[in-house]
Amino acid sequence: MKLIKPLIAPLLAALLVFFAATAGAADIAAPAPSLVICADGDGGDCRELCERAVKAGADMLRLTLSVKDGGLRAADGAPAADILGAFSQKIKLIIDFAPADGEAVADAVKSAGAADRCAFIVRGSAKAIDAFRSLFPAAPECIAVTGSNFWPYAVLRINSFVSAGAAGVLHEIANPYSILWRKSMTARSSGNMRACADLTDPSRCGKREDTRDYWDELVKDGFSLLITAYPELAVQYREDSEAAFERLKEKKAQTDAGFVLPEYSASGYIPYRRNFKTAVKTAETVLAKRAVGASEANEACYLLDNSVKEIERNREAFETDSAGKTVTVPRVVICVVTVAAFVLVELFFRRRVKGYVRKTGREKNK
Repeated sequence: MKLIKPLIAPLLAALLVFFAATAGAADIAAPAPSLVICADGDGGDCRELCERAVKAGADMLRLTLSVKDGGLRAADGAPAADILGAFSQKIKLIIDFAPADGEAVADAVKSAGAADRCAFIVRGSAKAIDAFRSLFPAAPECIAVTGSNFWPYAVLRINSFVSAGAAGVLHEIANPYSILWRKSMTARSSGNMRACADLTDPSRCGKREDTRDYWDELVKDGFSLLITAYPELAVQYREDSEAAFERLKEKKAQTDAGFVLPEYSASGYIPYRRNFKTAVKTAETVLAKRAVGASEANEACYLLDNSVKEIERNREAFETDSAGKTVTVPRVVICVVTVAAFVLVELFFRRRVKGYVRKTGREKNK
């Protein structure tokens, strides 16, 4: 006990330091069904853009720092030393920088005491991420970058970023993404990493514009961190998406609790049963995503609700095996036209046969 007691105080102090360091840690990689909105801090006065992002309720602010005019500066020329400490107290920062400026960026961030409130876009290989992390006492969150939509090559790079523990992958690609590329890439970013897109420049996001329709498309494809020049609209879109997610979640819970898929032998029941199972699977897939778009959540909710209603509406028909046999105007018209066509064909051939018989009869008489 005499040997243990002197160690208790240092151990408690170490634990307090550990929890203090991790309490404000970045949460890019947190497994939550949410969309992360990162405002752009490079399109004007970075101080104004920071205040705008905070007021809008954005999660992060992207700042590009570079060495110029004898020091490390933001895109608008503001000294990094003046803005890092102040900005990091208001909003989490994502720092973008050229590989050659990595040490200067790390020194400035550490000097400002902002390391636990910053994430970094690291351009290069997985080794470059490890090298940059080694500049800090505690490894910061890093977002890797891929610039190719040749998916076999991109798969290898992203797998290396996963092994390196990257918090996200920024898909900085000029060409439009193919379906195969999207499925391959975003699937690898849906586990412990986020697929990130920079919509401030169409040449960086597959020629997409910074609009709600494209946010919706990207989120549906699996992206869950968007860098945008319109944080107010993006935050509103996220709120709409979260509301749609909650409606889908509630509808799925109601369906699970209050609806039992019946078993009918009627052949007309087969497509209804298939539609319901597809709707359930779609809802489960959407609810399990890292981030959910408004349109896909609303669509999944509608499909699930409609599939249940269609089965309920046709229960009597399924029980009597008359599903799909309901008399409707189009069906009556089709039946009448079909019968008329058969009658006309029959009359035509009968006249031909009678004519042939008369003709052959006359020839025999001659």
